[in-house]
Amino acid sequence: MLSNVSIPVCSGGWNKRDSLKQMSAGDAIVYDNLIHQNGVDRVRPGYVSLTQSVPGQLLFPYVLKGSNRLLVVQNGNLTVIDAAGNIKLTQAMGDGTTNERQACTFIDGAGTAHKFITDFTTNVYDFSVSAGKDTIKVAGFTVKDAEKPQLSFPFAYKNRLWFIEPNTCRLWYGGVQAVQGDLTSFFVGPFFRNGGHLIAMASWTQDG
Repeated sequence: MLSNVSIPVCSGGWNKRDSLKQMSAGDAIVYDNLIHQNGVDRVRPGYVSLTQSVPGQLLFPYVLKGSNRLLVVQNGNLTVIDAAGNIKLTQAMGDGTTNERQACTFIDGAGTAHKFITDFTTNVYDFSVSAGKDTIKVAGFTVKDAEKPQLSFPFAYKNRLWFIEPNTCRLWYGGVQAVQGDLTSFFVGPFFRNGGHLIAMASWTQDG
């Protein structure tokens, strides 16, 4: 259930100048959607309550011009809410034994936005809005592996969708702008000289 909590006032506001050792204990190092005024933290204006009728443990935004959605996950069920607070879709995802899910947005070759959601099983769920219709389905990816590995941490990079096989050093990636079809294995174990496994992906540049 969503509930109200009391947050101690950051008497110094947001400090993006000093290092952790130098800044005051009252300063904030992360300050999202808050404004500090006269010793009080205020929620940034311009936000409204969307809905109080749908409890959720995970929230994923889906942003598409004219079709913005909020995806709410609770006990394995997905509820989709539009910008006006209306429930557009409610559907089960998996067996409901876990709410530990990860998601990313990916644009296909036709320009349609997809929200891909994983739940640490072999299933990958694909949510999209097309012609005003909200749909969620098991994505049509094929993993050519007899063990049917689990997939986690969907990540979009250079027009390909990537996944991590949990507790391994193996990645899986799809075709260019593809939202279905075969996934190809990519093993990065030789880079892990001291052991370990993949837990996340990110895009990083070393320009300059």
